[in-house]
Amino acid sequence: MAGCGLDNWCAGVIATFLAANNSVIFLNVDNNFISSNGIFALANALKENASLRAVTIQGQWKFTCSHEAAEAVLEVFRHNTSITQFGFSFALRERQIAQK
Repeated sequence: MAGCGLDNWCAGVIATFLAANNSVIFLNVDNNFISSNGIFALANALKENASLRAVTIQGQWKFTCSHEAAEAVLEVFRHNTSITQFGFSFALRERQIAQK
């Protein structure tokens, strides 16, 4: 689902699906339009999902991640031990846009 124009509403739908699903092992929502609200929804779902092994949420166009949303992501790892790979970066995309 990388680069498909996903927004916070889409992130909420994905979060609802992930909270109830135990067969998905990889989630890539890189390069979309997800901001802090969507990150909160995804983080809460990741706490409940035991099947995901790798997650990447990087390069959200024109959005920054709030400190609170970043803390929610960190909290995932107190609850979920199945995720062994996690990519999370908002700053890189912001610098790339600022340079254009």
